[in-house]
Amino acid sequence: WQIKAQYFDTVLLFKTGKFYEMFQMDADVGVNVLGFNYMKGHVAHAGFPEIGYGNFAERLVNAGYKVARVEQTETPDQLKERKKKVKKSRGPTPQVVNREVCSIMTSGTRTFCYMDSTKGLIEEMKQQQFGSTTAAANSKYGPLLVIRETLVQEEASSSSPNIEEDEVRPVCEYGITLVDAVRATVTIGQFADDILRSRMNTLLTTFCPSEILVEGGEQGGASSTLLSLLKSFQTQFGTKVEKINTKESFPKSTAIDGTVRRRMERTSPTIHPWDVKETLAELHRRGYYPRASQKKEQGQGGSTSRWPKVLQVAIEGGAELAMSSFGAALFYLQRNLIDNDILGMGIVKAYIPPASASTTSNTTTNSKETTNTCDEMAKAVREQQRQEDGLVDQAAAAAATAAAADTTSTPAEFAAMDTSSDEDAIDHMALDGTTLQNLEILTNSHTHTVAGTLWS
Repeated sequence: WQIKAQYFDTVLLFKTGKFYEMFQMDADVGVNVLGFNYMKGHVAHAGFPEIGYGNFAERLVNAGYKVARVEQTETPDQLKERKKKVKKSRGPTPQVVNREVCSIMTSGTRTFCYMDSTKGLIEEMKQQQFGSTTAAANSKYGPLLVIRETLVQEEASSSSPNIEEDEVRPVCEYGITLVDAVRATVTIGQFADDILRSRMNTLLTTFCPSEILVEGGEQGGASSTLLSLLKSFQTQFGTKVEKINTKESFPKSTAIDGTVRRRMERTSPTIHPWDVKETLAELHRRGYYPRASQKKEQGQGGSTSRWPKVLQVAIEGGAELAMSSFGAALFYLQRNLIDNDILGMGIVKAYIPPASASTTSNTTTNSKETTNTCDEMAKAVREQQRQEDGLVDQAAAAAATAAAADTTSTPAEFAAMDTSSDEDAIDHMALDGTTLQNLEILTNSHTHTVAGTLWS
């Protein structure tokens, strides 16, 4: 119950020997959803062999549940040693071996590790390859989407001299964070939208998220218009929508090692997921991204000079809504114990919405700042992509210097895209972990050894 109290909305699978067992209300879920039979005893109790974890966990997640895997983290001999130490310190004597939540899986945070079932994902990828998949199938394995919304004051937009009566005005602004857990990719963006929520509709249709998080609470939460839009999307595609409040409690770790507990927990039991300052402080504390190499920069409250370029631009450009959604995503990833797996890869991209005359020509001061920040983020994405592709273009650097001296010259990033020698400059290829595994370059997928691989 100590663990269940902190994960009350999650189905807990307790590892006992070679079985995973479910108790009380979780056992009821197992019986109703998975077709299990109750085991003998006075307490509702059900379970399955550990070999079936991937299949049953997948079915629970597809049914809309969060699934937590609770493993034994000490042996009976280690428990005896711990009892002796506790007895000397005159503390409460532990009665059972220690257990910890080692994995939490939701529809939007599945990383498909070696214990998870990848059958459904592989089938969906094959359907995509042959063009026979549907939007509903895509949303089943889609990314996690976090949305932060703020409404544009009507007085501010109506008083703008550049807006004509027959033109559509921006009525809201969004900050979004997309987390592709399978590819360990984070995408952030910020944009204004019209009364029809055209850009938000485009975003939902393009990415088909499997799980959506919005701001909850009585004050400053998501608008009724956005909730209605998401409800319609949820009804059509089965997407899970959840609210993250402005104040949330972070679960305490049951790890025996104090160092591990401090690393797993937040500095305060009550946190503010949507707060930008708290998010930046947590990013510096956890050290997901490289720290500044110069001691002078390290002493300036934490430098972001070596962080992903897109994230730097968002912070320096004041993209508050984008960073607010990123903070809520950080909270959710930490709670689901995959923050290091995702953020540690350092892949942060920018989402640039399609151009729309209604929201680009008629902008308030805040929207203009957002547009400038989006332009900088797009430029950062192009530069980062060229570096990853190994495109070292001396002409682009010369063009950038000329552009700084002559404002009428062509922007360097567009001039560089037209060069015909880009392909000749590529001398390497970058492969992610999924590609390495699928192509069996380092280990084979049967015995997980180097036998029969390209490396061998």
